[in-house]
Amino acid sequence: MLSSMVKEHQAKQSSKKEIQEGKRKEACAAASDLTQALVDHLNVGVAQAYLNQKKLDAEAKQLHASATNFSKQTQQWLTLVESFSSALKEIGDVENWAKSIEGDVRTISTALEIVYKNSQEASQTQTTVPWYENLPAVAMDYKVHIDPGKEDCYFQYVNPGATFYVSFQVVRGGDGMAGFAVRHPSGQIVHPYQWKPSSEYQDQTSTGGYYSVCIDNQFSRFAGKLVNIYITVVRYDMWDKYTKEIDELNMNMENFTSTIVTVDRNINDILQYQHHSRAREAWDFNLLQDNNSYVVRWSIIQIIVIAATTAVQVYFVRKLFDIKTGSSRSRI
Repeated sequence: MLSSMVKEHQAKQSSKKEIQEGKRKEACAAASDLTQALVDHLNVGVAQAYLNQKKLDAEAKQLHASATNFSKQTQQWLTLVESFSSALKEIGDVENWAKSIEGDVRTISTALEIVYKNSQEASQTQTTVPWYENLPAVAMDYKVHIDPGKEDCYFQYVNPGATFYVSFQVVRGGDGMAGFAVRHPSGQIVHPYQWKPSSEYQDQTSTGGYYSVCIDNQFSRFAGKLVNIYITVVRYDMWDKYTKEIDELNMNMENFTSTIVTVDRNINDILQYQHHSRAREAWDFNLLQDNNSYVVRWSIIQIIVIAATTAVQVYFVRKLFDIKTGSSRSRI
């Protein structure tokens, strides 16, 4: 009886051991599967973060290369502007030569002072005009600021028969364009409004009076414009008048007067060319400065954004591997 009970007890214990061993193996397999699943899940996140980091590094290198190329192009443009400026300085030598010729012409003009004073007094008795308008040639160069949504007009007196020339160039501001119009003394618009960066108008034989030169910035509501205006009034008939008066005094100066007229025309053409060159140089230089500041500003912003994104990604990747330690309690 006792031996049968012992055998039965041993059989139950062996069956329980087999059951516990099977459950232990299942628990170990489940724990292994769980650990593998957790590791796979973490590896996917880490791999994605690594790929994102590689993409960010590639984009940062590409951005750095683009910024380097643009810096080289900007340096080349600045070199071209400097060479153009040196060319303008060489033209300045021509201007000095023209000034020396102009000094000689002034010396000769002093010999004609008596005749000129008589003609000046006669013209002043007819009409009242500014003193400089009675000169054979007048050249004026202005730089004016036009407020957004405004229109400014300027008036210039032109003697009858004189050659009137005006040009304008938008130096900087907004889209680099403005409206330009010229009104005849009769009230007729001889140069209609055109929204352009630069324009010019010339009247070879003017009827005389006050011309109106208007700069319109009404289409630009927020940006002011800096505009360069160049105006010349040349009276070639005065040289012929001097010739007639000298002929009355038995002084034949026709050849010399024609030479002076030719020199005066050449000087006027040189001054006009220099004005256009300086205006174009100022416009190009301002455009280069604006492009350079724009690229530098956006490059710095993109570098800051990339650095911040990299720091955030590194922080979260490190956060995944943090191990939280705690107290464990076991019951026996």
